[in-house]
Amino acid sequence: MKKFGIYLAYAPGLDLRHEGLGRYLAAFLKGAEGRDDVKFTLVCPSWTKKALHDLFQSEGVQEDVFEIVSPASVPMILRCYEEYIARKKKQKKVPFRERLAKKLFHWKAIVLGKIEDRLITVDSYTGLIRLGLEAVALCLLLLLFSPLLILLPVYALYLKVRVIVRKLFRPLKRLVSRLQTAVGAPKEDSLVLRLYRRLEQVESDRMLQLINKMTEVKAWYSPTAFWPAFNQIQRHV
Repeated sequence: MKKFGIYLAYAPGLDLRHEGLGRYLAAFLKGAEGRDDVKFTLVCPSWTKKALHDLFQSEGVQEDVFEIVSPASVPMILRCYEEYIARKKKQKKVPFRERLAKKLFHWKAIVLGKIEDRLITVDSYTGLIRLGLEAVALCLLLLLFSPLLILLPVYALYLKVRVIVRKLFRPLKRLVSRLQTAVGAPKEDSLVLRLYRRLEQVESDRMLQLINKMTEVKAWYSPTAFWPAFNQIQRHV
């Protein structure tokens, strides 16, 4: 069996199922289905491995015609960036304490409204006694919620402390804001561009180390001409 290598260097976050090059690659590999004399080794960055599996699964490419090799782990800086983007995309939920406080105030308004209505409409001693019993039941209910009432002053103190901490860490917050702006528009930030180029270079070196160990691969092929690190491979097609 002859083994051929395919060099891939797609950018992070690219969904190959919606890319022309991805579909071209899938069609290329499907052309080798049914042959037992050839197999392809795809070498890609660590962040592309999952995208390739998703692509080939959606296009119905048989797994016996290829294998995917990549550096073992995704760089930590890229993992942090992806987690930040994923968290940012999630719909913001109202914090539990705010939902609880809103619910308590809603119940309080309902109970007070009911009490006022009963005080106005009661017109007999029986109704007055019934209102007294309801008041006792309400007091017992408030006792059950007393821990929550105790926590409210604690929460108010927490808010004051948070304001003080924010003032102390305002310079750090400005730095974080600067980084968030850079992450939001990475193509417009020089620091992010330099980090990305360095990230590409380091990942390319890791890929070349893997390729140099694959002496069984007869030749290497690249589907595009704009991945310069491919030229460092000695065996090309």
